[in-house]
Amino acid sequence: EQHTSGSWKDCAFPLMSGWKFKLKTDLLGWEFMCPNGRIFKSRGPVIRYLMDEGLVTYSQARELKKLLKNIKNFGNTRTNDDHLKTLPVDQNFLIFIKSRYYNSEIDEKEDTSFPEGWRKKMINGVEYIRSREGNIFNSRKL
Repeated sequence: EQHTSGSWKDCAFPLMSGWKFKLKTDLLGWEFMCPNGRIFKSRGPVIRYLMDEGLVTYSQARELKKLLKNIKNFGNTRTNDDHLKTLPVDQNFLIFIKSRYYNSEIDEKEDTSFPEGWRKKMINGVEYIRSREGNIFNSRKL
């Protein structure tokens, strides 16, 4: 099913880069749209699709299912990024945090504890760090 109208919002969850979501017209749940325009009426089919397409592992699917269950007050972006610290680091995750950093309107700041040329942003309670080469980290441990 292709979507033709409505107010879709970008989905800011890791592993769902390019996805959109919106409140159903009956206000009783969420619909999701994958990057190719396919509509999913609930989170279960989204998880099955991601697994069938080999886009997530089983453990990633379980974590994503929990996140999708708790989007009742989800806006254009989450207001707290602490949940990111529990997700496995993979290519989708790295793409997500890079997108989060570069799409944020928060000003970059210098930090004397970083090497010269490195910058940081505090986004939704999490410190994001940019190296001189443009790599993004959301932890000093990475």
